[in-house]
Amino acid sequence: MGRAVRANLRGREGFALGITVMALLVAGALIGVLFWGAMVEAWAGRAVGEAARARAAADAGWEATLAGWASLGADTVGPGWRLLGGVPIGAGASATVRLRRLNRRLFLVESAGEVGPGSGVGSRRTVVVLVDSDSGSGAVRSLPRGPWWFGLSPW
Repeated sequence: MGRAVRANLRGREGFALGITVMALLVAGALIGVLFWGAMVEAWAGRAVGEAARARAAADAGWEATLAGWASLGADTVGPGWRLLGGVPIGAGASATVRLRRLNRRLFLVESAGEVGPGSGVGSRRTVVVLVDSDSGSGAVRSLPRGPWWFGLSPW
């Protein structure tokens, strides 16, 4: 009986080694996919954070413009876009503000917030706000936002 069993097992000497190597390859591929998924999730989370910081920088840019409206001489701006310059926000973020006069009282203030690529990802968000300026009284206010502000930026 011993010879019959040995004769049956002949030719299958490396079978266990082959199965073990195949199982290790499959396990390694699964672990690699898990690590890749974790890295992609971290990158996506970082990008969302950068986008939120860029939006906050854009909001801070137009708010700073409204706060310093009288000192900017905005009521003397003619038709067309006028670059007001950059507003440093801090922590690698900045805002570039442009102004466009629409009529005697209405202006578009466009603020593009940027978070630099030095932080790893980099992001840019633009906010356009309609501003009502009564030069006689010196009152400046932003009008409620609505769907009209999409697509107004040439950037």
